[in-house]
Amino acid sequence: MEGPGMKPISDDYIDDDFYEQEELIEKIPLYDQFTTEPPEDESRTTSTVLKFFQKLLKLSSYLIFGGLLLAGALVSKACLMILVNSAKPYQQKTNDETTALEHDVIRAWSYIIVLIMLLFPEVLTMMYSLYRIIMKKEGSCEWSTYLWGGLWEFLHAIGESILIIKVLPYLDVTLALLMMPLVGIIPAFVHVHAKTVSVTHSTGKSSPSRTYSRHKHLAFAVLAAVLQVGGLICCFACFFAQPNWFKFLEASSTYLWAFFGIILTSLRYWENFVTCDFEFTTNFKVNAINLHNKLDDNRFKTSFVFSLMKCLVLVGMTFLVFVVLENDTYISDYVNTKVPQGSLSGAQNVPYSTIRYNKIISLLSNGGGRSITRTRIVQQLWYVFATQVCTSFAAFFFGRVSCLTLVQRESYTFPLMLVTPTLAAFSSALGVYKSQFVDPSSISLLKYVGLDYTFRRIDSIGYYLDWNNVIFERDAIGYSIALVIVGLALGWGALVLITLFLWFPKQNRLERMEVLFVKPLYGGPLIDQVLMLNRRQWEQLYTENRKKKEAEEEKKQSAKSERSSNRGSSRRKMSRRFTVKRTSKFVPQLFLCATMWHETEQEMTQILTSIMRLDKDQGSRRAFSQTDDDFYNFQVHVMFDDAMERTPDNSEIKTNKWVHQLCELIPVAANKVELGKGYDLPSPIIFPTPYGGRLEFILPYGNLMVVHLKDKEKIRHRKRWSQCMYMYYVLGYLQAEKKAYKLEDVFLLALDGDVDFQPNAVLLLLDRMKRNPDVGAACGRIHPTGSGPVVWFQKFEYAVGHWLQKTAEHVLGCVLCSPGCFSMFRGEALVDVNVMNKYTTKATEAIHYVQWDQGEDRWLCTLLLKQGWRIEYSAASDSFTFAPEDFKEFYNQRRRWGPSTMANIFDILLDASLAVKNNKYISWGYISYQVGLMASSILGPATVVMIVQGAYQYVFRWTAPVALLVSLIPVIIFIILCYTTSANTQVAVAGILTIIYALVMMAVIVGVIGSMATDVLFSPNNLFMILLIGLYGLTGILHPQEMMCLLHGILYYLCVPSAFIFLMVYSLTNMNNVSWGTRETKKVGPDPDETNQQALENVSQKPGKNMQFGGSVYDAPKTAEGYYSCGLGYVCQCAFCIQPTPAYQPVPQQPPPQPLQRQPSHKPSIRRRPTLQNMQGRQSTYKKYSAAKVQQISGLEPEEIERRLSHRMSLSQLRRISSKMGPGQESISTSRLRRISSQRRRFSRRSTQQHVPETSRTMSESARQLTDELRAEEDAFSDDDFDENVDLDRMQEEEEEMLYWLIEGPLEDGVIEYLDNDERDFWKYLIEKYLYPLVEDKAEKARIKSNLIDLRNKMTGAYFLANALWLILNFALQLTITDIAIVFYIAGARLEVNPVQFAFLIFFLIILLIQFSCMLMHRWSTALHLLAVTSLEWNDARHGIKNVSNKDIEVRDRQEKFKAKAKQNGRIRGSGQHDPDMGLGNPPEGNNFTFHRQSDLGEDNPTYDTIGVEPGECDSSDTDSFSDNAYQTIPKAVNNPANRLFATTKDKYTPTGTDDIRQPKLSTAIEMEHFSSDASSQNGLIPNSTGTKNFAFGKALDELMDKRMHKAQVHLQPSNDPKSGGVRFAETSDNGNENGNTSL
Repeated sequence: MEGPGMKPISDDYIDDDFYEQEELIEKIPLYDQFTTEPPEDESRTTSTVLKFFQKLLKLSSYLIFGGLLLAGALVSKACLMILVNSAKPYQQKTNDETTALEHDVIRAWSYIIVLIMLLFPEVLTMMYSLYRIIMKKEGSCEWSTYLWGGLWEFLHAIGESILIIKVLPYLDVTLALLMMPLVGIIPAFVHVHAKTVSVTHSTGKSSPSRTYSRHKHLAFAVLAAVLQVGGLICCFACFFAQPNWFKFLEASSTYLWAFFGIILTSLRYWENFVTCDFEFTTNFKVNAINLHNKLDDNRFKTSFVFSLMKCLVLVGMTFLVFVVLENDTYISDYVNTKVPQGSLSGAQNVPYSTIRYNKIISLLSNGGGRSITRTRIVQQLWYVFATQVCTSFAAFFFGRVSCLTLVQRESYTFPLMLVTPTLAAFSSALGVYKSQFVDPSSISLLKYVGLDYTFRRIDSIGYYLDWNNVIFERDAIGYSIALVIVGLALGWGALVLITLFLWFPKQNRLERMEVLFVKPLYGGPLIDQVLMLNRRQWEQLYTENRKKKEAEEEKKQSAKSERSSNRGSSRRKMSRRFTVKRTSKFVPQLFLCATMWHETEQEMTQILTSIMRLDKDQGSRRAFSQTDDDFYNFQVHVMFDDAMERTPDNSEIKTNKWVHQLCELIPVAANKVELGKGYDLPSPIIFPTPYGGRLEFILPYGNLMVVHLKDKEKIRHRKRWSQCMYMYYVLGYLQAEKKAYKLEDVFLLALDGDVDFQPNAVLLLLDRMKRNPDVGAACGRIHPTGSGPVVWFQKFEYAVGHWLQKTAEHVLGCVLCSPGCFSMFRGEALVDVNVMNKYTTKATEAIHYVQWDQGEDRWLCTLLLKQGWRIEYSAASDSFTFAPEDFKEFYNQRRRWGPSTMANIFDILLDASLAVKNNKYISWGYISYQVGLMASSILGPATVVMIVQGAYQYVFRWTAPVALLVSLIPVIIFIILCYTTSANTQVAVAGILTIIYALVMMAVIVGVIGSMATDVLFSPNNLFMILLIGLYGLTGILHPQEMMCLLHGILYYLCVPSAFIFLMVYSLTNMNNVSWGTRETKKVGPDPDETNQQALENVSQKPGKNMQFGGSVYDAPKTAEGYYSCGLGYVCQCAFCIQPTPAYQPVPQQPPPQPLQRQPSHKPSIRRRPTLQNMQGRQSTYKKYSAAKVQQISGLEPEEIERRLSHRMSLSQLRRISSKMGPGQESISTSRLRRISSQRRRFSRRSTQQHVPETSRTMSESARQLTDELRAEEDAFSDDDFDENVDLDRMQEEEEEMLYWLIEGPLEDGVIEYLDNDERDFWKYLIEKYLYPLVEDKAEKARIKSNLIDLRNKMTGAYFLANALWLILNFALQLTITDIAIVFYIAGARLEVNPVQFAFLIFFLIILLIQFSCMLMHRWSTALHLLAVTSLEWNDARHGIKNVSNKDIEVRDRQEKFKAKAKQNGRIRGSGQHDPDMGLGNPPEGNNFTFHRQSDLGEDNPTYDTIGVEPGECDSSDTDSFSDNAYQTIPKAVNNPANRLFATTKDKYTPTGTDDIRQPKLSTAIEMEHFSSDASSQNGLIPNSTGTKNFAFGKALDELMDKRMHKAQVHLQPSNDPKSGGVRFAETSDNGNENGNTSL
């Protein structure tokens, strides 16, 4: 230590960067105070304005969705009452035949309108089911399922038609509304049965609370059934009981119709309440569960058939009621007058009833003549019908949206509960209002709601657009109120009790339709009852059903595969989870798997910052893990390719500069997310591995980041093999071998080494995985970042690709490619048959290199799709990655992507039957869509050439042949160059042509505008161009955050020839080049000087040459080595010698003394507090690491991990040993490190008896003796020295694992741990079988090269031939357009269009409209997803975690540097974190010795007010003499304000009881002796006036630490060193011997 009264600290304990920091914090002069602040990093968080609108929209969604649902249901029911009212018999007496006939005709049309109203939801169900059948394949269905399932639907259709068509026209609207909830009577009894079975079959081990809950639900079910029956009785009592309301036993046909109508209608909803079979007797049992499960398995097939059947039943029942049952209720003479037989139809002997039926049907045609009033009334009824069906669908739609966005309780259940009470109260009020008038028939619903004036021109409209209210007496208001209350208490109250589950939703966000509802869509006009009874209650039954079904299919497929030798068509393994049940907490285990290679500092910082954000997000959720539905566990695995490199002398392996860069940037990224976290990161745990090395970092919030350093000499490199590496490690070793996780809980997030994302993006992808168990992969929106025209081009290209192409693939079928830069994969999908194992296949054919190695991400997705897994796209999951900014790099990237994309798409198209068979999301319609896209892509170059040709013709007035020739010549020249020149030349020419053709495209713009101006505006070409621009513009507007990409579309348009001609030609003609092409660095060649010197030496060894004529003045032999001469005798001669060895040896001289070389520092770019240099810091690191490790592998004990680490050697100790061993010694291997560590532990046990301190920075005698002893004992090593079981085979293998890469690596410190035997065997097996470095076989390489060229020639030949044929066809049609043309007459102008071009325009238009429609659907689902995940809390982590500003980071860095300088005055080894469990108080943060200046003495005063000592402890394995002491920080009070030292008594700190281990046992650890010094000097100390000991420190109890502590007494003694302030510490060991020269 150095400071007032302290000796300077020994240099052994000061890092090299300490001096550098001291220089960096020198005062800056006033004339150099100007600064430059770096630009802020993009955090890409949600802006405040956007966040405000998201919160506002979320809050509004409660009112909007709930209000629209309520309004839709109310209007739908009101319109239903109006329509059935128009179908009632005419209640007024009339002798006017015209009026009677008009009523009969209107009534007949009312029946038809009601029929269509009943058919509308069934037709919608048929259409939706047909779509799902076509696009999403279902399994086969048994005929018994159709029979028994169709029976209940058949009865429901009969009951619904009876209730709506036969009964409701006769009922009072209030009674009708109160009766409708009674359709839950059958579900009520099924519910009672289910709850009864739940109580009677419950085991005796159930908890009392569970038993009470079962009985409570049974009581509610019984009460609901009783109320349903009571409501049925009371409603029927009121049907036709006027004036005696209690005469309900009166025989009435309407009573019977209503009874059967309600019972039969309620049969449809039994599925939602059944939980077991119905056992009536021993021999009679209804397999209700089996039927329900089969219906669920084939929901859309059966729904299509059932809806078609119900349509036929409804039509039949309507005509039965309309013609037969109601034939005597018509009042017109047209129907009632008897006519002679046969006069109507000419037939003889026709019964009168048949004639009457024919006359009723004829009312729908002319009805005896037309009437304007009748026509207007029927027209208004059609408007009511349209309103009814639209509001019913709107109610269902917004109800579903409410469930999707997790606002079911507020916006679904609550509005539905209000529909019946609201309408019943309104109807009762309307009836009371009508009863107040003398002529109630003159008062209608229109007048009541104030719309009578609107329809004043239509006579009798109020009679039809009205509700059928029974008019009470004027004093019957109380009765009407009582009727409503009793009716609600019975029927409506029973329905509320039946559907109590609606108040406790259990679904996930964005749940599928079949999970939310039992029946697809909705059925019938009773919209509120349908939505309440059809909302699925038992989601777990649905899960179990699907699990069982797919397990059976898997078993059948396995048996089939065993019988067949062809496993190519094996069906995928079935997934376990179909809906996530809240009863069992589902915690996803997320593995972030990143591949790195040669990323720049900015790119590495970007991905590391993203990882730190995710770490912070997960850490903030950990306290609420049991209640947070979005909680997840995660760990990071970074696969670092080519992490090792050879030293210049090729003798050792060391880590390259990119690994150093990564280690430096980890704390930088931590500080960017949360300021200060980077300074306290623990040092990593280091593992030597069979593939290189592994660093396990503990992130700030306790998660684990594992960096796998791959040595390409030991394991196969490249991205695909890194992916195989982490897939097998996570899914093979951790999951299958160690059983660390359940397979269904594992998800892998594949990342590139430069991606940037927010935690919300990960959660959105997880939502996709949770929503649908068939989703094997999910990708998000990739945003290219960078600057320059090449990046601008890519921004629009990426935008259009995601906006239109990926959304269309998502909606129509499956996304074909999930980019590896940011995609999530399901663990179950990757371990499926023909996926992960096939992904490890080594390329052996030319097509394999193109399809597998050039586009590994797309090939993996192809394997998943062909095995039946779905791939989805989430537009709200944003990630950002660096795009190529250089034209050459961009072309090389697309040179890999283009052929690989085509190869993988062709793989699916050529094997379409297998894809359609295995994948229920891939249909032949989707295959056709992809075929069309592929055709348009292949013919793209010829199409662009024709566009350029048209521009030449219009602008330059060239003929068609000349324009075509000028357009083709550059393309043909470029094709020839691509076959004959190097890739660099091709790219250079492509760049030049890109610029030229960009100018040509400006001419195309002029041509298009000119064509639109001269031709008819609505010509096909003009319409297509207008539509194209409009759709792209509208698409951009619908993506407001990405709207600026539309500006880049201008550049994209100008570069269309480059993208569709030259880039495609370059990609295909260079298909034989399978190198990576991007991020490749040139191999470092030898030093030029060394090369020149070597060349000279080589030449000097050759015999000289002599071209001398005549004599020579040079006396060397003519054949001397290195001698060259030429000349003409003695007249002219030139001679030179390049022999580097001189002819004489110079006189040796004493070399100048070399300055001492400082060892290179191992430090990151920011200063971190070391945490492994004392035992307390180590223990803190061990605890954090063990806590993170036990999450990785189940069954591990944290204490065991801590014990193992406590016996391991640290990196700093390894470096000290390596430096003490001296030069010329062999490198330390893993095996040797084990032996040294064992010997150190044995020596440490002996060294506790005697300590010999070092007295200088050089190696002391004791250190040399220690080194010699260690080397001597290595030879006598035996297995008994180890604390673990290591066999000899492993020892021999570890002898070859040199640790030079650690000694010269980038880490400050870290504990060196070893892999357990199981993991080491796993890596050895994996490397040997799949990942062994590829051995270059020249013959095989030549064969592949030849095959690649052949493949290139075949593919390009077919490609160019197809374009040539397309070009010739169009050109020929242009020349013969007068003979073969499609003629349009637009605005009187004749327009001739090329038929092929017109067909192509129509094709492109269809494709564009399909993509645009799919984009609209996907945008809506994305908006719902965002609403579902948005909370009303303002500080929601889903909006992103903002980076710390660079200015704040710089300020904190300066603070840390000033702290480091202050520590120069008081610093000992091993400053660690304080452990609260020691009971030693809270020492000042970060420093062992904390000095506080007295403020009134100024900055330059070197004296201090207080000195605090932080607790610490020594490491028993440390061989250094006096290690850290465990000190108690003692508060001190100022005795003298003029900078006096402090005095106190030890009695104040004496423990109160001996059993209180948290009280320190005081002993005199430090005694400060007083001395005289110059008080006026700034370096002097003013002594205390008492002349006694100033202060005492308490030593912690030895029992608090499971380590032996070294004790020392420290005295202050005078010193002649002026830097020490005139004093120094003198240490005294336990035996009293003073060691005055040793610092603490």
